[in-house]
Amino acid sequence: MAVLADKCPGIKVYVYDNNKDLIERWNSDDIPVFELGLREIIQKNLGNSLFFTSDLKMALEDSNIIFIAVNTPTKTTGKGEKRACDTKYFESALRDVVEIISQAPLKDDIILVEKSTLPVRTCEWVRQIFCDNQIQYPENKDKLIIVSNPEFLAEGSAINDLLNPDRIIIGSKIFEKSYS
Repeated sequence: MAVLADKCPGIKVYVYDNNKDLIERWNSDDIPVFELGLREIIQKNLGNSLFFTSDLKMALEDSNIIFIAVNTPTKTTGKGEKRACDTKYFESALRDVVEIISQAPLKDDIILVEKSTLPVRTCEWVRQIFCDNQIQYPENKDKLIIVSNPEFLAEGSAINDLLNPDRIIIGSKIFEKSYS
């Protein structure tokens, strides 16, 4: 997201985490990860086009593109153990987003980007969660666009990998207002 904020200085990029201590670190010189060049990109954009927050409602207020990028570790128990990814963090983040945006009619169509590596057809249950929560769309705005964009970044070279990808994979699905 820091690279997105750097390359698109005319937009505001909010990075949300419910861990307030982690957000404080992102907003300081003590960033919680080492990534070559990341500190400089954050320092350049922090408070201009890049904001770290633990206030999800504020981050979502004027957002119409929402990236969910959470850990999807391999399942350690149950069906798919040691083979399938565990989607509990993605589902939790999605439900937090839906809870906030279901409290007031949307201002625009929603583009939801699955940045985590998820199973095929995850968009179908994302749609169902939106339906179950009766998201209200404003007049002339009636789309939920779900984009799957798994990342292939290696720790320590993520910025270079992002700026010089060896592959790009994107899939999308558009659901009209009558998707329930």
